[in-house]
Amino acid sequence: MKLWGLGIILVWSALAVGCSDREAVTAPGDDVTTLPPDPDGMPLPGPPEGNALDAVVSLAPSPVSDAELDGSRMTTRIRAVLAPDATVGDVNRVLEENGAAIVSMGAGSPIVVLVVDPVATEEDAQALATTLASTEPFLAAFPGRTFGTSAATDGTPGRAVGGPVGPAGRAATATTNAATKAAATKTAATTATTTAATTMAAHAAAPNLTAMSISLPGGWDPNAEVPFAHLELMTLLQTWKTRPLLSDDVPIVLADRFGDLPEHAEVPGLGSVDEFGGFHGSDPTPDGSRYRGNDGFHHAGLIGASWDGSSLVGIHPDGEIDAVVIGGLDMSEVMREITSRLEGRSGSQVLVTPLNFSYDPTVPVPMESAMLAAEWKFYLRSAGLEERVLHIASAGDTGLLSPLYSVSHTTSPWNLATSYSELIDYVDENNPTEADRAEFVEFETMLGIGLGLDSGPTDNVLIVGASGELGSNLPSSSTLPHLITLGFEIPGPCVEADPGGDASLCNGSEARYTGTGAAASLVGGLASYLWNLAPGRTQNEIRNAIEVGYARGGGIGVVDAYHAVLALDPSLADPAVREMMLDVTGDRSDYPNLDEPNGIFDEKDIEVFLNRIHALDGSSLRAGDFQFDLNGDDLVDSEERAPFDLDADGSTVAETVQIDVHGETLELDEGGVTDAEILCYYAHSSLYLGSTEERDRLLECVQPTGLFVELSPLPDRVSADESVEVTVTAGFRAEDGSIELREGVEISFESDGASVQPRSGVTDAAGAFRATVTFGSDENEMTVGVWAESDDEEVYREETVKRRNEIEFVERYLYLDASVFSVYNQDVGIPAVDIVRRYTFLEEDGAARVDTVLTEEGEGSRVGMTVRGNVRTQVTTSVELGGQGGLDGVSISSTSQGSITLESPNFDILSYQAQADGNVDLSVEFQVWGDPATFSLSGVVGSTDSEVYLDGPEGDIFECDEGSGGCGSINRTGTLAPGYYTFAVYHSNGGFIRWYENCDGCTVSGTQSSQGLLDVELGLSH
Repeated sequence: MKLWGLGIILVWSALAVGCSDREAVTAPGDDVTTLPPDPDGMPLPGPPEGNALDAVVSLAPSPVSDAELDGSRMTTRIRAVLAPDATVGDVNRVLEENGAAIVSMGAGSPIVVLVVDPVATEEDAQALATTLASTEPFLAAFPGRTFGTSAATDGTPGRAVGGPVGPAGRAATATTNAATKAAATKTAATTATTTAATTMAAHAAAPNLTAMSISLPGGWDPNAEVPFAHLELMTLLQTWKTRPLLSDDVPIVLADRFGDLPEHAEVPGLGSVDEFGGFHGSDPTPDGSRYRGNDGFHHAGLIGASWDGSSLVGIHPDGEIDAVVIGGLDMSEVMREITSRLEGRSGSQVLVTPLNFSYDPTVPVPMESAMLAAEWKFYLRSAGLEERVLHIASAGDTGLLSPLYSVSHTTSPWNLATSYSELIDYVDENNPTEADRAEFVEFETMLGIGLGLDSGPTDNVLIVGASGELGSNLPSSSTLPHLITLGFEIPGPCVEADPGGDASLCNGSEARYTGTGAAASLVGGLASYLWNLAPGRTQNEIRNAIEVGYARGGGIGVVDAYHAVLALDPSLADPAVREMMLDVTGDRSDYPNLDEPNGIFDEKDIEVFLNRIHALDGSSLRAGDFQFDLNGDDLVDSEERAPFDLDADGSTVAETVQIDVHGETLELDEGGVTDAEILCYYAHSSLYLGSTEERDRLLECVQPTGLFVELSPLPDRVSADESVEVTVTAGFRAEDGSIELREGVEISFESDGASVQPRSGVTDAAGAFRATVTFGSDENEMTVGVWAESDDEEVYREETVKRRNEIEFVERYLYLDASVFSVYNQDVGIPAVDIVRRYTFLEEDGAARVDTVLTEEGEGSRVGMTVRGNVRTQVTTSVELGGQGGLDGVSISSTSQGSITLESPNFDILSYQAQADGNVDLSVEFQVWGDPATFSLSGVVGSTDSEVYLDGPEGDIFECDEGSGGCGSINRTGTLAPGYYTFAVYHSNGGFIRWYENCDGCTVSGTQSSQGLLDVELGLSH
């Protein structure tokens, strides 16, 4: 402890003439000069007769070490409140008498943190605080305490939502989730007068287009399984379609403990973590099971971890995270540090605090809690932060404690400040003495002069509790939050293996922590994502979008991120989000931009949606499929219903909406619509900018009155020669939607790849006709159609079925480019000139052999140099189809030739070069259904700059490239399990010539030639 008592006046003199013994600093964006940390403390500066509160300056805190912590109590700190009439001399006299000094303070605040000699017990600390509070210069005093982090460590029961999910488990998860949502939200089908239906027959044989346009984080493969169930349950993958709209205007400020951080590439948006002189807050929890220093990195990862193919992904992996390290700081100091960080930036920000009071439940502390809440109000409002900061606060994990601590309203200063219009009401609820009540009023008066702190609660805080997978509130989660979301064993990064040995804790790189801190971090990441999609919105509007997502979450305890994003559209007159959701492809005749969104919703998008609805038909989804889930139920089909705000009016109340479809009224209940119905609604709205003729060919959104026919559903998959019984029903639909089944309607079948017996007849008295369909042995895909005829009306319906064992062609891309170009003396500013511009040819025809030759020649000169070149690339490719849409094999043969002639100039020049290139890039995607398939891969690659690979659900099956020494001869056989596969080859060859001044052995002029060969074949069969 510094013996400064005899030198008070001398120290003040030094400060008065410019702080000659310390260097004052000013935080960015802050007008208050802040003195650097002084672990030994200092007296209150100023003349002895001056008012103490007026003399308070800003002094940066000095965090305590692990050795100075007894649980959450800081053994060397006391938090004290200056009395309004105290003088500087009186304060310093009492400090000297009690061996204390000021170790941190904030200008304008009556709360100062004192450094004292270590105090061994809670009782002794309370006694010292009482002694200080009984003196005239101090209004109140409390033992210094750190914040607790919101993470349950009591073995809370629940169902884990983290962890990789295999195909079978993932399908079960999707089914369970869909069933849960459906049970809570399913309403009656759309009104009988107008039922939205989709004509799928036209797309049954169409190519199954792969999801290529979605912008997934960090190169996430669209065909990958979803790695963690909480991403699916919170409908996060549906929201990532909007990632191209993101700005980088709204950062996240995360206040937490951060361990000794190594490189943290897993969270690219996490800035430099200030380690406060080496203290990282890695002290263990009271039960010794965890290191608290892991919490901050775990929570940062839940917000913004990136995807690298094997690691973790956060809600907003593009977001910027600014860490406020709270380790070793008193709660009052933490609030000042947070305020300083927020003040240092202009504009909107999201603040995430996975923190709560860490009092011993046996110690009554309502007065202390209320004073901290008032201090937070003081900082927030005096800095003008309430309007531009959205604060996501954890509810706290005190649900199993006494009623005084179990309610989220009282678990942190910000929760108190937003839950009580007048904090004196909270004080009164806890039966204070008259003296205590008067003391609090006096304290609030000191803070509230001219700031209006008594004008109501803070309105920028969203309190988040934690739930398990099925939405139930975790027992440890504090009660009565604003909302709850997933918080049980959520996977995220960590930095130091926990000592507890529990599999749900940190293993050194990944943790699966439980608690409201995890839940708040997920919501905080979503808040930042939303605000960066719509940076012009207010914090209240972003909060409202989150609450809409919560209300739309199917009635279970999960924030629905997809519907929160949709809530950003203020109306259909300004539908930026919906336009991007509906725009999944471009004009596919524009080859270089195949499958890239082109900024409009047109018939091409409708066609892709219908293909995906038909292909997926309720099956479990891969990462790239979620962009086609329009109603957000984690399924892509035409039957399952979920709530959806069709007219974008922001209401969470289900309404009936109508839209005109060729004079008929399409009427939909927002309480439950299908993907197909959403597509119909927007295809007939102002959002649609495509061909109405093509739209009407593709979509049948209103079933007409009159004759109708229905065919009972066929199996999804059948074996060769399998027979099934089908039933045809026919009748008439009246204008009021009522249906009358009729006897005597003429029925006839058409089939492709299947036989039907009997093929024709009439309906019986119940309006039914029955037949047997036998599926062929040679076709991969078969269609059964049925005609109904009565009273000069005819209608047609059809169903498509596929074989159980099938190798299905998905799509193919072939890129060729040829170029000759030269570079002139870039070092001295003479620009490059393309002699022959680069051409790219792409084709996706999977049915025919394609022979392509690109030959380009060119000539150009500059500063005395002449370059001539030609490049010839010849490619022969073949995709052999088996049946309708099936795939038997792929072959590619490619040769490339290039030559360049370079003539030297007649004067010195630093450098020049010329190059000819011919490149081939082929990718074929296919899917194996049913039993494992066999494959054979053979060929010869005569160029070292080539790649050949075959990969699937389990990773690379075959790969060779230049890095592995080239391919040479290839001969590989094996089996392929059911799943998606990609077969790709790359071949590059060219000539190169250059000249450097004073370069011995460099080519000055002449001709360079090159030649390359690639011939590879992939055979497939069941």
